[in-house]
Amino acid sequence: MGKPSLRPAPDQSWLAFSMAASWPVVLFAFASHHELGVDVERIRPIDEAADIAATHFTAQEQQALSAALPADQPRTFFGIWTRKEALVKAIGIGLTADLSNLDVLHRPELVPHDSPAGAEISEVWALADLDLGPGLAAALCLPAGWAIVALPDPD
Repeated sequence: MGKPSLRPAPDQSWLAFSMAASWPVVLFAFASHHELGVDVERIRPIDEAADIAATHFTAQEQQALSAALPADQPRTFFGIWTRKEALVKAIGIGLTADLSNLDVLHRPELVPHDSPAGAEISEVWALADLDLGPGLAAALCLPAGWAIVALPDPD
């Protein structure tokens, strides 16, 4: 099936998009002429967090999760998870790939390397945490050098 996209217009312009939802929030991101990825999760305790981290997090990410105070572990877990999911959406490899070698914890940018799916990641990707309010973790992934522009709050 692959990554959803909008077909190029006759003038060869195209619009990339990414979408994520976690009740009660739906998050959309759009970019012209380059890929991107976005994710949002409602922060909550989950019983499987340690098992998911053992399978999908790097050793450093697992250590950060273990080092967090118990009350902070859900925020730490979903902070790492939303960055990973935004990255895999941007590069189009999906969550079925091995995510344990994609370190998203300390670096705002990821250097090019081989993807878990075996295809080379040809760009340097920038990751940004998005502040959507209390109880939510969200991240955006763009090619490095592109700016994040948000619409102003109507209030």
